[in-house]
Amino acid sequence: MESLIQELTEITALVDDERKEKVLGYVAKCLDSDTPTYNVSPLGLQNAFSLYRSVPEEHQQRFEEIIDEVGKKMHQRGYREDYQTWQEHTLIGSTVWREYEKEPHKPIGVIKGDLSVAEAQKARELARRQNAFGNYFGLDDMVSISLESLDENGNTIRDPRVLDDALNPIATNYSVDFPARRE
Repeated sequence: MESLIQELTEITALVDDERKEKVLGYVAKCLDSDTPTYNVSPLGLQNAFSLYRSVPEEHQQRFEEIIDEVGKKMHQRGYREDYQTWQEHTLIGSTVWREYEKEPHKPIGVIKGDLSVAEAQKARELARRQNAFGNYFGLDDMVSISLESLDENGNTIRDPRVLDDALNPIATNYSVDFPARRE
């Protein structure tokens, strides 16, 4: 894995782009087994492509191959996309196809048939949290919320909870307009 970082460092050596160190650092975090799993994601890795045009043309293909290889390694660890529910998307202000509202507590990838319940559960365990608008929890700022476990049918076992920096749930109040709130 260090060889990928070494090679990426070599092919970007002449790149004069303020994003370079951030991209190299992020890719290294994706490969480091000591990085907390919730600090990296496949979507975050795709941001590495912001550096693509700055890479010398003769190295662009290898740059792309390295990022793809890192993505495959993350996939092997269990990282996936579409592990969030309609409810969770709504809490961050994201819009997804309205049909998913019919099963608001089930990950969209499970609904689409792209993920098994086990794959979605593993991805949720890796991500552990996401951001959300605090007003849904009676708070002013953005907050970090839990990605709750799934039951055998693929539905979350409870509504998301606000988390502190150590990922412990903290007491909050749900707003009256909280999307798909369970009673």
